[in-house]
Amino acid sequence: MMLSFLQPESPTFEHSYYRSSGVAHSRTNSQSSMYSDISSPESFQTTLTTPIKSPIRNHGPMLLPKIRSQDQTLEPTIKRHRKALSTSYNPPITVRPPVSRRTTSPEPTPQSTLCSPISLRSAPGDFNHTLAKYGFPTYRQLPTYTPSTFVPSNIPGAATFVPPQTNAAPLEYILPSELQYQGGNTSTLFDYLSAPNPTPTLVRQINTHIGRRDGSHYWWDVRNLRSWDDFNMDTIDNVPGLTRLLNIELPETALPLPYVDRSRLQPETEGGLHDLCASYYAVKINAALKISQGQTHIRMRNERGVFVSNYSNDVEKTVYGGGRVVGIAKSFDKWNTGMRAEAPHKKVEYLRGLAHIHRLMRENGCRYGYIITEIELVCIRAGTEDIPHFGFLELKTIQLKAQEGLTACIALWYLHMLAKEQPLPGQARWRIDVGGAAALTRQKCLDVDSWIPKPQLSEKREAKRLRGWVDAQKDPLHRRELPKRQK
Repeated sequence: MMLSFLQPESPTFEHSYYRSSGVAHSRTNSQSSMYSDISSPESFQTTLTTPIKSPIRNHGPMLLPKIRSQDQTLEPTIKRHRKALSTSYNPPITVRPPVSRRTTSPEPTPQSTLCSPISLRSAPGDFNHTLAKYGFPTYRQLPTYTPSTFVPSNIPGAATFVPPQTNAAPLEYILPSELQYQGGNTSTLFDYLSAPNPTPTLVRQINTHIGRRDGSHYWWDVRNLRSWDDFNMDTIDNVPGLTRLLNIELPETALPLPYVDRSRLQPETEGGLHDLCASYYAVKINAALKISQGQTHIRMRNERGVFVSNYSNDVEKTVYGGGRVVGIAKSFDKWNTGMRAEAPHKKVEYLRGLAHIHRLMRENGCRYGYIITEIELVCIRAGTEDIPHFGFLELKTIQLKAQEGLTACIALWYLHMLAKEQPLPGQARWRIDVGGAAALTRQKCLDVDSWIPKPQLSEKREAKRLRGWVDAQKDPLHRRELPKRQK
């Protein structure tokens, strides 16, 4: 009787559905749990229908991080003190002499001269002296601005490179015979290198090296960062013949358009991002360099996760490397230029990425390098001296989405043109004379920038144990720096 009383006389649709489906709640008969599967039939048996890797669905335009202009300032700031201000805007404060409280006589006051008309007719010189001493600064003659005649000297390793005076004749670029033809669709190198670049999504998997490092480089190896101010379109236009080369009419067949599969626009790791850059930027830069330099031209290659560019018949490959331009690809979440203005641990990650490319540049003995992410391209130069200062880098940031002015492809193309066998007029040659470890060129350093953090004691011990030295300027040569055959 009790069981029949609890069961409804006329079962509803929901009860009949659960009975026919064989679905019953084992813990409670609440209405909320009863209608959970009815309200969303698609969630029924989701473990059997959901794939292991869910696809990425983008509704609307892709949102990517933006590069802030205030994060690109690399020059050290000069603090101005109040003592350096002019005394004309800060008149001296007259201190009233203290009054003695031990006497009962009133304070002696100066005798008033208002009753004497003669004292009012004072000399003009006395009036001007009094006004200059006690008057409000607005009524006095303000100091006039005089332009400074200071001429900056050529400080070793300075960010501004003064090109030597050369009387070289304008360079004449002659196109290969296969490119000289009449008719057909044409284009220019400038339009080819200014075309829109692919916009990949951010790398989904960030690999962090938690285990033991190899000790080849550490983040405090980077000591000085400056802006590469003369890396712009104005400098390219001032090179004789270079602007004309960019605007020569060329057949479209000589300018191949790289094909990028849509699956590569969603890289899972930094390796996938590196393959995307190799399949797109390397193809375009090599095609542009073939037209600019001829059949024997610098080629951009992918060698074990590092972009190395040199001539195909380059005979300068030694034990210290032979790349004229080197580059690496890093994920935006792991390294970007905005980290310089963030917390100290973010600054360390920012410097660690620069220390990586700094080591590759010194190992290959080249002056030029770059770092590319999903958002930006950073072109790097190791000063302008033959033996550069250790840890001194000049940076120029270009956004990949830029389609006017200095684009990412034009920047990469010009970076490889700087590494020619014959350097461009007014530019430093690509080779740097760092020598081997026994030359101790790492001891040529400038003072560390004030914003760079100090390494911790555990990091110093690790560097001392793995590579034999911590401070590039103070520590002597260690046997771990030498090759195995020289130890």
